Amino acid sequence: MLRKALFFINCIFLLVFSSILFAQQNPGRAEDEIIIKYKKDVTSAEVEKIHKNLRTKIIRRIGKVNVHRVRIATGTKFDDILKTYKRNPKIQYAEPNFKSKVFSVQATTPNDINFDKQWAIKKIEADRTWILEKGQTNSITVAIVDTGIDINHEDLKDNTTTGYNFINDNNNTNDDNGHGTEVAGVIGAKGDNNKGIAGVNWYCKLMPIKVCDSSGEGTYFDLTQGIYYAADNGAKVINISLGGYAYSDILKEAVDYAQSKGCIIIAAAGNDGTDSPVYPASLDRVIGVAATDNLDEVSNLSNFGGYIDLFAPGVEIFTTTFNGGYKYDSGSSIACAYVSGLVSLLISAGCSNKDEVQNILFNTADYIQKDYYKSKYGYGRINAYRAIVNAKNQDNNDIAIMN
Repeated sequence: MLRKALFFINCIFLLVFSSILFAQQNPGRAEDEIIIKYKKDVTSAEVEKIHKNLRTKIIRRIGKVNVHRVRIATGTKFDDILKTYKRNPKIQYAEPNFKSKVFSVQATTPNDINFDKQWAIKKIEADRTWILEKGQTNSITVAIVDTGIDINHEDLKDNTTTGYNFINDNNNTNDDNGHGTEVAGVIGAKGDNNKGIAGVNWYCKLMPIKVCDSSGEGTYFDLTQGIYYAADNGAKVINISLGGYAYSDILKEAVDYAQSKGCIIIAAAGNDGTDSPVYPASLDRVIGVAATDNLDEVSNLSNFGGYIDLFAPGVEIFTTTFNGGYKYDSGSSIACAYVSGLVSLLISAGCSNKDEVQNILFNTADYIQKDYYKSKYGYGRINAYRAIVNAKNQDNNDIAIMN
């Protein structure tokens, strides 16, 4: 009798746990919205007829790739409309407008500010790196596809450039959430200026592209628009510290387009402690990043699995935040930012393409587990110093060390 009771209790636990995990990973969607891509030979008249017959309304366009974001009429069934679109021979694909979210874990905020709080800089040996490479003044643009940036922050304003707000469809890229500003500080807070902190790259250009609202939520459509914007406006590095669990054709096409323009894309793995694929981090040729702590242990919250390429510090990281402040933050979002900062330094150091950058990153990373295997730990935790030395083809023994 006791065994049966225990079995019954275990079954209940598994059902409850599975439902919670499913809720975390099951991709939500924007209510009553569908993303459609038409085939190349479809005319404007045919497009109008398709939507008229289904009583759907076009609310946004990505004209260069013939993609529409549409809203279905009140009283119609979402699944039926989606199936009708998918069956139409004039449509290349149709999919829900999946939701995305920033990958952040909140932590405490200190009263004092100083470089000694940046343990991660020493862990990845960025402080040794700076004697070789600090970044070239405003020469490398890093797009931060996120919640915007606090453009008036004392430690960021000198490095921030023009971007775009796809939530409100205007040029106001100021951060109303904080997440984008936290990511920006790790990548490119102004170094050696007697203020706040130092980013990995002291002199890069930070391009704020707002695709998430004040709650840290957005959709794949806006994320896609942000990637196209970054690729078309000079970004060499695209940091995406957000994502979702749904695969998307429109997202993959945007990533492919950006890569064809020479962009290097770094994306966060997520913070649900699972090995389920997250997008865009799981897409081919995107550098997927998960988080470690100050002991080089994988964060309990960080996702893991075969799609992870690299790890970087992402627990209790002191960085900038909105409203001119500073705080501790954790998550794969922050880990992703460390890799983006290092990638921008490698480009400053002379690396000319994604393959070269990726090979250096992977071959100079530090193993972080005794029982190391790539299927869970990627190539290891980034080492900025070894990467830059490799990029500059210099011998470690010939280089003075910055204490």
